[in-house]
Amino acid sequence: MPRMRTLAVSAVLAGSMAVGLATAPAQASSTVVAKSFTYGSPNKEGYFKGRVYKQGGHYYFKGFLWDGKPKPQDYTYVRFRYYDELGDKRQETHKVVSGKKHFGPFRITKDFDLRVCDAGKLGKDCGSGHDVL
Repeated sequence: MPRMRTLAVSAVLAGSMAVGLATAPAQASSTVVAKSFTYGSPNKEGYFKGRVYKQGGHYYFKGFLWDGKPKPQDYTYVRFRYYDELGDKRQETHKVVSGKKHFGPFRITKDFDLRVCDAGKLGKDCGSGHDVL
């Protein structure tokens, strides 16, 4: 009888471990990609590539701005508008000259918009705004 009880307890423990291992990956991965995007500048000489994702119940943003023009007087810039983790409306402008600039991750709460622009000797040219979140 003790042998049957030991065998039954072993089977129950093995089964519960298998169930626990099967559910562990689902619990460990709490990052969900909400949206990935790429927006080009009006002259197609630069672009912005990024993603908005949800992790731990909060939305985050990260990405990079790229400029392919070799001249230092020409550059690409991006303008972000969003609400931060405190609920304050923010606007940021970042530029890059002949290269790449990385952003984030930073936390956003709602209404994330961006606009990609070209600038140089002939002035500034901005594309339409994009409502990301």
